[in-house]
Amino acid sequence: TTVKIKNGKVYFTSDAGIAGKVERNIPEVYVADGHWHTFLIGKNGTATVLSVDRIYNRDIIHPTQDFGGLDVLTISLGGIPPNQAHRDAQTAGFDGCIASMW
Repeated sequence: TTVKIKNGKVYFTSDAGIAGKVERNIPEVYVADGHWHTFLIGKNGTATVLSVDRIYNRDIIHPTQDFGGLDVLTISLGGIPPNQAHRDAQTAGFDGCIASMW
C-alpha cells in the first residue's frame, strides 16, 4: 500500500490481488498549502477508509491484500526505500513536517 502527495493531492494505491491495483485520490482538498492536515487510513470491516482532516473521506470497498493491520512489515516516511521502489516510482524525500503517527 502506498500513500503519496502528488501535486498537492493525496493518492492511495494498493494491491487487490487478481483484481489488480486499487487507486484512489482525494481531489477535494489541497494539502501542500503550508497548513497542518490530518490523514487517516483504517479498516472498517472489509472496506479501507481514507480521510483528510476528518472531512474529506473515501471508502474503498475492494478488498486489498497488503494492508494487514498490525502485520505491516515496513512503514516508510519521506519516500520509498530504493530496494522496494517500482520502476516508475519516485524515491525523492518528503519536504514538510510530520507531527505524529500511531
